[in-house]
Formats: sequence, C-alpha cells, structure tokens
Amino acid sequence: SEVGAVARESKLRSLQRLVELEESLNPLQHPSAIPALLKIWDNRLPRRQQGADAGEWGLVLGCRLSLLRRMLEAEDCQAPKSKTSAEIDTAIGHTYLALGGMARRQG
Repeated sequence: SEVGAVARESKLRSLQRLVELEESLNPLQHPSAIPALLKIWDNRLPRRQQGADAGEWGLVLGCRLSLLRRMLEAEDCQAPKSKTSAEIDTAIGHTYLALGGMARRQG
C-alpha cells in the first residue's frame, strides 16, 4: 500500500544518516580506507536518484561535508601531500554539486 511505502521510505531515510556515520568511523581511524569510502559515497549522491528527499539528503550531505573537511585536515598534516587529499577535494566538489542540483530541482 501507499502508506506502507511512505513509512518504509521514512525509516530508510533515517537509517541513511546512521549508516553514513558508521561508515565514516573506520576511515577516520584508518586513513587507508578513505578512497573506498569516497567511492561508495560518490555512487550514492542524490543526483543519481530520482525523487530524492531534499531535506534528508541536505542533512546527509552536510554531515558528509563536515567529515570530508576533517579527513582533508588530517591528510594535509602529512607531508608530502597525498593522492588521498586530491580525492577528498574531488569528493567535496561533487558533494557541493549534488547540493546545488538538489536546490535547482526544488526551485
């Protein structure tokens, strides 16, 4: 039923934030895991989903940006600058593009 589908989507949206938070814990402790996380997140950007909930994705992407900045700060403390720093920069750019695309769709 339509009510059941709406309830399921609501639960999934709430779960999305928890999943992303859990996923980010390992790379923060083990920087070698960062590239794999960035690939997962890039594949999940809302630009690739029809009917994405802008409010929920706005929260998720805002959290991602915060975590990406923290990862970038940790990477930038290393010398010389790593390939991972460039990958994080790219992920930050993709996240901002996704936010912009969602804003355009919202009108």
